[in-house]
Amino acid sequence: MQNDFVNTCVSSMSSGKPIRFIHKEVFPPPNSHGKNFVSNKLGNSQKPKDVIAPNKIGPFLLKEQIGTGGFSVVKKAIHFETGKEYACKIIPKQMLTSPKLEKRFENEVRIMQKLKHPGIIILYAMFKDTLNYYLIMEYCPHGTLLNYISENGSVSENDAKYIFKQIVLSLKYIHSQSVIHRDIKPENILIDENKNIKIIDFGLAEFYFKENENELITSQSGSLIYMSPEWVSGQYNGVKNDIWALGIILYILFFKGIPWTKQNHKIVVKQISELTFFVSKSISEPARDLINSILTYEDKRLTLEQIENHEWLKNVDSVDYSKIEYEKEEMNILIEDGVDEFFDNRPPDNQELKILPKYAQYFTRKRRYASLKQSGVTTFTSNQKRPVVKSSSYLTTFHSPSFSHKLI
Repeated sequence: MQNDFVNTCVSSMSSGKPIRFIHKEVFPPPNSHGKNFVSNKLGNSQKPKDVIAPNKIGPFLLKEQIGTGGFSVVKKAIHFETGKEYACKIIPKQMLTSPKLEKRFENEVRIMQKLKHPGIIILYAMFKDTLNYYLIMEYCPHGTLLNYISENGSVSENDAKYIFKQIVLSLKYIHSQSVIHRDIKPENILIDENKNIKIIDFGLAEFYFKENENELITSQSGSLIYMSPEWVSGQYNGVKNDIWALGIILYILFFKGIPWTKQNHKIVVKQISELTFFVSKSISEPARDLINSILTYEDKRLTLEQIENHEWLKNVDSVDYSKIEYEKEEMNILIEDGVDEFFDNRPPDNQELKILPKYAQYFTRKRRYASLKQSGVTTFTSNQKRPVVKSSSYLTTFHSPSFSHKLI
C-alpha cells in the first residue's frame, strides 16, 4: 500500500499533475464497502451499535438505522398519527463520559433549538429515558454535499454559485445568532435533489458574545484539513475560522479535492500556515479571486458580507430566504417548550409530563395520553414549527483533530 502511494506520487509529480487528496469520510477506501468512517476515540468500550433503544418513543415508531457516529446512532422515525418520517438521533447517556462531553451535547441541543432558518437542520422534539437521549429531527435522505460530489464529480460554476451562496447565507445567520459552528465541512452539509442545502452537526458549536467576538479560542476541535492558519497556530477567532472553511468547501466544489498535496500531518500544517496551494485556471477569474480572498490570512480574509457581495456571486439565482414562510407543523406530541428541564438530573420517571394549551384538546383522548404517560418517557419540543424536508446525516462529531485522506 505504501509503495503504491509513493509510486502514484512520483508518477503525478513527473507528469506535472497536482496530487490531490480527499477526506476519508467522503470517499472511503475500497474495503469499506461504501460506508463512511467516523474517527472518534470514545474513551470506553461501548460502541454506538450496542445502543439499547425501544421500538417506540412517545408518538413515534423507530425503524431501521440510517446512520451512526462515535456517540450516537440515527434511526428513521414514523409518527403514529400522521405517518410522516423523521430522523431520531439516539445518544446513550453512558457515552457522555465526562462533563466536557455532557456540556457539548447540551450546547448542541440549545443551539439547534435556538436556530430557525431554512438552511439549518430542524430539531422538532427531545425525549429522554433512563438510558438515552432522543432528538427528533428532519429526515433528509438525499445525502451530504460530499456524497453528492463523490457521485457526481466537480460541479459547474453555476451550480457551485447556487450551492455556495446558500451556505454563505446560512452561516451568516448562524453567526448573527452569536453561534460559531467550528466544524463547517461538506460532510456536515446536506443537499437535496434541487441542490438546496442544510447545515447540520452542531456538536462542536459554541455560543459567543458579540462584544467579545474578537476573543481568541485555544481548543483545537474540528478536522485539520478545513482549518485556518491561525487554528494550526493554536489561537483563532471562531467566526473567521468558519469563513476559512467556506474557502475549502468552494475549492472542493470545483476540484473534487482539498488544496493540500501531501498525506503527512506536519507538511499539511506547513502548507496551511504558509498558504501553499494551487488554484487551477480552469475556473473563471472571479472564482479564483474569491477562493484566494477567503483562503488567506485573517487580517485580509473577506467577511461573510463581502463574500455575499463578491463579483462571482452577483446575480445568483439562489434561495431568497427572506421570502420563505414556514408552514406550521402540527406533530401532536407531548411538549415542554424548553431545554432546562431536559438537562436536569431528576429521574425521567419522576418528571411531570406537560402539555402546551394548544395541544390540550388532542390529549383529552385518554387512551393516547395514558399510553404516553405509562411509557415513562419525558418529552420536550422546540417552539419552531416548519415543514419537513429531506436529508441524510445527523451525526455529532465530537472528534479531536484528525488527518485522514485517500488519494484519488
